Parts: sequence; structure tokens; C-alpha cells
Amino acid sequence: MLKQLYELQEKRITVVRHRVITSFVLFGLLWGISTEQVCAQDIQVSNRTLVAQSSDYPIAEPHLTVHPSNPKHLLAAALITPVSFSPKEQSENLPKWSCASFLSLDGGATWKRHDFPIDGCVDPWVAITPDGHAVFSAVGPVAGLEAQGSVGLVVYHSADGGRNWDEKPLGLGANHDHPTLVTDLSSPARAGWLYVLSTQDVRADSGKRQPTVFLARSKDSGRTFDKPITIIPNNLDNHPEIAVVLSDGSVVISYVDTGWLLGKTGSAPSNTRFQSRRAWVLRSTNNGESFSMPLFVNDACGPPPRMQLSALTADTSGRFPDRLYFSCRKKDGGPIVVNYSEDRGETWSDPVPAGADANDVNVRRIVGATVNKSGVLGIAWIEGRADAGPHCQDLFFSASLDGGRSFLPQRQVTSLSCQPSARDTAIYRRWPTGGDYFGFAAMPDGDFRVLWAEPRANSPQLWTASVRVADQVAGKITYNQTVALWDEDFPLK
Repeated sequence: MLKQLYELQEKRITVVRHRVITSFVLFGLLWGISTEQVCAQDIQVSNRTLVAQSSDYPIAEPHLTVHPSNPKHLLAAALITPVSFSPKEQSENLPKWSCASFLSLDGGATWKRHDFPIDGCVDPWVAITPDGHAVFSAVGPVAGLEAQGSVGLVVYHSADGGRNWDEKPLGLGANHDHPTLVTDLSSPARAGWLYVLSTQDVRADSGKRQPTVFLARSKDSGRTFDKPITIIPNNLDNHPEIAVVLSDGSVVISYVDTGWLLGKTGSAPSNTRFQSRRAWVLRSTNNGESFSMPLFVNDACGPPPRMQLSALTADTSGRFPDRLYFSCRKKDGGPIVVNYSEDRGETWSDPVPAGADANDVNVRRIVGATVNKSGVLGIAWIEGRADAGPHCQDLFFSASLDGGRSFLPQRQVTSLSCQPSARDTAIYRRWPTGGDYFGFAAMPDGDFRVLWAEPRANSPQLWTASVRVADQVAGKITYNQTVALWDEDFPLK
């Protein structure tokens, strides 16, 4: 009895303490002091580590994944880009783009490289399934899969988590672009399930090529894939982007439409672009066998630039159950913005800025999004100036502790912005942000990890770092939660 009274008293003291803190916060707001200043939120960056460097050609479009239960087991992939920058080099027979994977079994301290025999490889992506298998996907020509042409979708499998790769890849058809992978973590019974999402061009009734939403499922960790499905949501120029798997195994995929595919009636241009990109999701409740009608997300995304990838992620931690987050570069040169859905894509909040709310049409921004085990939403983005003399780019991070309603002040992750060589300047004229995406993952221990390419003089490099939202910040009780605690559990008389 005494123990129970003691515990009750401690809880009452805690509630009173929360009242004092909240009163102080409200007092600060009245006097113009921000909650960031009052609560001293903190984002910590550590363990910056060199993954790879190249003396020959720049590195671009890195991707990163982690074993679902082992934070020391990391797998990355990147594109090696021999881009010519002088008339002399343009006339030479340069090697084509290639792809490599990078494996770390010690938490990112050391990395082992593997090169894939794809002569003209683009869009590399990797995944690790809960049963420890690894999968690598990309677009490019492979010997033995000549029918797929130069832009066929290929998938390599590794039974030991990326240490060794099968000699022969699977071919999933021709005319693909930007494939991505997602593993199913919803149930031990589906430990080897994963999905590959891609844009695949098919011949429409008009005779012209129509981009479709392509999805293929594997039930054996990437050894084989079931018959894929293709979806044509409308008659517009559609681009599939990201797939996520919810806690019950439901699959949600995002895509954006960018303009008229065949041109408006009576208009001269064959590809009339919209003033903003419209974002949509499709939802499957039967493991990717069929999908819902398109569900509208927002029309907040750019241009400029003409094409820019967005990011979709989901909270499967249980804190905000199956909440979906969509992030993109705001149109007209705006910041990264995020909106969320609490009902699996049926309705969405208004987009809010994830970083500094600044418009700049000369800055190109690409975004990544993920949720950690505590339900903290991490947003990272790379900024690059396409008009810069010497190319400059920076990587930033922010986080939301309240389910996407607000964000902590942004923190710069990169330590070196500008030091390009001539080759770097050439590649970054095409990709001011080092590609259309970068590596960003939530770790099993709650940290976030980023992977990015840096243009350093005479030595293009690939770097990684850990990002942590400080425990005392991530664990804070919000004002709304505190009010609910007073009202429901301890109504103080």
C-alpha cells in the first residue's frame, strides 16, 4: 500500500513538473521566445566516415540500406560516372557508367567494394531482407539478357547479405527507369518478401510509348519474382517513385504526374508540362495483387526544376500507427515540404516546410525521408547550385517529433561544401546534387544514417555519417500529450 501511494505521489510530482515546464514554454511564447530555444532541441552528427574514393571518375546516386535487426550490417550502392568535359575526351572511347556495392559489417567503419558487370549501369538501389539476404537492382545492359536492351531492369541476389553475389542476374523486362526496392517487415511469415517498383514504358493504343507503374513481388528474398503488374493511372506523364509496406502488409506506392503525355488538344508542344507536379498514392491490401484508385496527396511540388524525385515513408513504429509522410521540393523554387496522412492515404494534411522556408530558384534540392523506431520522422536533403562557378552542395537534416506537424531547426551534416575538380564540375552540371537521390536510412538502434557523394578536387569521394535526435529531445512529452495526461489520468483538484 505504501509503495502504491509512493508511486502515485511520484506521478503527481511529474505532472506538476510538466505543468511548470509548459507554463514556462507558454510564457516564452508570449514574450517571443521560440519553443526551440526553451526546450533546447538538439540534432547530433557523428561518425563521418569515408566509404570510397575514386581517382578517375565522380561518384553519384548512392543508396543505403541496413539489416533490419543488425545496425552493424550496412549495404550501399553507387553509380560511377565517367563523364567527358572536354572536346578531346568527348572524341575518345570512354568507359560507360558502372555500378558498385559497398558492404560494411562493423557499423560503417570499413567497407568492401563489389563491381557489377553492367556496362552502362544507372539507378542502383539495394535492400536487405529480415532473413539476411541482399538484393541489388539497377537499369542497364547485361550479357545474356540482350532482349532487355540498354535500359532493362536487372536484379542481383546475395544469400549472405552482400558478401557474395549470384553470377547471373534476373531480367525483369525492357524500358525501365528509376527502380526502387522495399522489404516487407510486417510479419516473420514474410521475412523474405520484397517489392521492386519502377517506371516501365509500354506501347499505348496510339502507338506511342506510355509510362506505367510497374510492380513485381518476390517471396524468396529476390531469387525469383512473381508475374509483375502494370498500372496506367491516367493519360498523363506519370513517374512512380517509392513503395512502402505498412504494419499489416499493405503496400502503398507513390507517383507524380508532370504534364500531358501526348499534348493538349490544339496545342503545339507534344509534352505540355504542368505548372506543378501532382502527387498520388495507390494502396494494395492484398500483397500487391491489385490496387486502389489513385488517392491525391498534394500539388505542392515543383517545378523548377523540370523533374525532381519526391520521397514517401511510413511510421510502423506504433507511435503514429501507419502514418504516411510525403515530402518534395515545393514549386517555384521553395523549400522541402512535408504532409502526412493518418488514414493510409485517403486524406492528407497541408504541406509544411521541413527546413528554412526560403525560395531560391537557383538551388536544386533532393529529399529523403524515413522514420526511426521511436516514431521520429527524419528528413534529409541535398542542396546544390546549378549556376555556381565552382560547384557547391550541402546536406541538411531536420526531424519532426510530433508526426509531421512541425520540425526542429535544420542541421548541416556536410563539413566541406566546395572543392571540385574539372571532372566534378562536369558531372555536377548535369546533377547539381550528385544525382537524383542519396542514401538515407533509419537504424535499428534509433539513429539515422546518411550517405552522400562529395566533389573533392582530384578525388571524388563517398561519405557516410550518423545523425541522432538527442534522447532528451525525442523523449519529451509534447504539450498536447501533457494536457491529455492531466485530463485523463491525474485530474488535479
